[in-house]
Amino acid sequence: MPNITINREYLLKLIGKKIEEKNLEEIIYKLGFEVERSDLNELTVEITSNRPDLFSAVGLARAIRNFQHINKTFNYSLHKKNLSSALTISVDKTAEKSGLFISGFVIKNILLTDVSLADIFNFSEKLSDTLGRMRKKMSIGIHNLDVIDKDIVFILSEDEKFIPLRDNSQRLYSDVVDNTEKGKLYRTALPKSGLYPILKDSKGTLALVPIINSERTKVTPSTKNLFIEVTGTSSDLVEKITNILATTFIDIGGDIFGIDVKYTKKTKRYPDFDTNNILIPLLQIELELGIEIGFNNIISLANKAGYEAALLGKKIRFKVPSYRADIINEQDIIEDICIAYGYDYISPIPVPSILPGALSKNHELFEGLSYAMVGAGFTESMSTYLTNEQRNFLMMNLDIPQKTDFIKLKDAKSSNLSIARTWLIPSILNVISISKHDKMPQKVFELDMVFKIYDNKPIESYHLAGICTNSVSNFNDIKSIVESILSVSGFSFSIKETSHKSFIDGRCAAIIIDGIELGIMGELHPIVLSNFGIEEPSIGFEIELL
Repeated sequence: MPNITINREYLLKLIGKKIEEKNLEEIIYKLGFEVERSDLNELTVEITSNRPDLFSAVGLARAIRNFQHINKTFNYSLHKKNLSSALTISVDKTAEKSGLFISGFVIKNILLTDVSLADIFNFSEKLSDTLGRMRKKMSIGIHNLDVIDKDIVFILSEDEKFIPLRDNSQRLYSDVVDNTEKGKLYRTALPKSGLYPILKDSKGTLALVPIINSERTKVTPSTKNLFIEVTGTSSDLVEKITNILATTFIDIGGDIFGIDVKYTKKTKRYPDFDTNNILIPLLQIELELGIEIGFNNIISLANKAGYEAALLGKKIRFKVPSYRADIINEQDIIEDICIAYGYDYISPIPVPSILPGALSKNHELFEGLSYAMVGAGFTESMSTYLTNEQRNFLMMNLDIPQKTDFIKLKDAKSSNLSIARTWLIPSILNVISISKHDKMPQKVFELDMVFKIYDNKPIESYHLAGICTNSVSNFNDIKSIVESILSVSGFSFSIKETSHKSFIDGRCAAIIIDGIELGIMGELHPIVLSNFGIEEPSIGFEIELL
């Protein structure tokens, strides 16, 4: 999760009320975040990645004001006098065909200090590196408006010269990419066409996107008028980040003006402060949280969580602020209501039972298998149930099934966690790949659930899997391990030769328990090991238990 470091005095100024150090940390904790470090001058706060609006002192101060009912701010809009476009960006066909998008806005008459400017720059960097995936999906540029013409072009350009930020001489785009710190760090975000995404006006280059701005548009604390541009490969992400930035500048007194972005067949105005309304029955909120709230209290809790809310019959209408890019459905709002209510005030309810407690037979089986694996020299790992098609199938030298017999996540927030895993070996290989430089041999096992679709229904089952990575590993070793584990656990089993794309042909066998083929073992294929960056030979097995 991202850590943000904030000037304490600046944060309190933004909140508009003096709060003692202990109380401030307690409020942040109640919001669901943790203060990692605190001194007289600064706070370092760990913010969950789903709340990018809080990656700055301004956003955190807004959340604290709402939570404490201090000068509450729910929704934002452009002032009527600012509705005309402050400038126009024309997206060239070269950029449009490459799937690039741009948005932004203009700020006038803003008063900046060294502290507020540093917070803005840190905010934009944190957004670009997290949600922007190190600028591969999105990046942000902050420019001095006063030195820019009103007509700007976003284009893919051949190699040209410009003066990069904090430089005093002209350099080719290629030189900047190949020989500067920023260029080396972010050059993987450039298109593969060999052309360079450029923002330019009649005077020349404004920015080599997403690497660096020009020295001409440098921003200092004395700068009064700003142009903010957001570029990326996702129009939805670009628009959301634009709203987060625009509301942030409004909170520090900026006068926001919209801009026009002209594509080949359409023109769009940014920023778009349209809000989303979500209706939730009060009864649903109370049932899911297990508490009685009441219509009178729910509005106060909604305001505390940062929502403008109203009663509509027996339902509550929540108006989602434009800066809340994380809100997908009613579950996100119910979680915020729970935070506003306070987890400390929700008492656990004991579950009465007339039956004595005892370990289930399955638990005894699993515990026995775990002890047997540890006795064989294996270390247990615990991995997340969620993975992705790349790791679960393609990296294992398998094709993604045409018939979807695996569970895909709806509205997945990360491409890295998009499906429920169907087997354990990829998870263990991922663990070994992280520790591949540690002492060999490495022997890792996992006993946990996997998930599949059968007869259009989700099915959970427990698997046991183990992998040994060692330069002298071979099929006989894994056969010996499997036979030992199953014999000790009382299983009746046999093996037969089989083939599997994740294993080497001729060094792979099916594991048959009580006449049913329930597992596989053998020497893992070199392609699989290469995909995970593992250099040593590896043997492994996986057995379906229940």
